[in-house]
Amino acid sequence: MATLSIDPWSQTINALAACQADIAARTHVLAGGEKIRPKRVQARSSRGASIRLIERPTSTTVTVAWSDPTVGCFGNQTWRLTRARHAGVCAISGRLIGCGEEIYRPMCRPIPVNAKAMILAEVVAKFGWREGWNSLPAHLMNMG
Repeated sequence: MATLSIDPWSQTINALAACQADIAARTHVLAGGEKIRPKRVQARSSRGASIRLIERPTSTTVTVAWSDPTVGCFGNQTWRLTRARHAGVCAISGRLIGCGEEIYRPMCRPIPVNAKAMILAEVVAKFGWREGWNSLPAHLMNMG
């Protein structure tokens, strides 16, 4: 069974990059130089989350272990393949996700705290299921 885990150093670098992008996304400058902050930012990252792909039960589902110190642990979540309904950030690679892109997202009841999290389908397809593969390649961390 192949798993995906991100080492703590990569998570730290990813979180710092996402934080910087998050701050830039929240602040907009009007023509007169006045700064405004929108109430809600669509593209959010999964800072601090530890994410492991456990198995792929079907061609359209993956089982994910999600652990986040701010929202809790989900040891055996089913995520389904769908299309993004809004912009976001891939929880594994940190890449921006546009509307309509193929993603996996949690599909469980009751609705979990991480229900808006997304993983790009291409990340799962390309990197998630290789024999003996257990860490995120460095070049994937720089995608974006």
